[in-house]
Amino acid sequence: MSASRAYKQAIKRVFGQKYHDKDMAVYWGRDDEMIHVLASMRHYVHEISSDDDDTLEFVSSNGTALSSR
Repeated sequence: MSASRAYKQAIKRVFGQKYHDKDMAVYWGRDDEMIHVLASMRHYVHEISSDDDDTLEFVSSNGTALSSR
């Protein structure tokens, strides 16, 4: 299993526990260094700052945060 697939599964698991949204989407931005999650009519974004950063904190468009740790 690739690292990006493992990350996607872990992110879906965390957001799935919170929102119970089976239609959520997780994707990496093409033009930016960000991970995007669409769940329960919200758009969450995590900026990838470095390879050493293992804490994933997502901020939604309304300013609320969700951490995967």
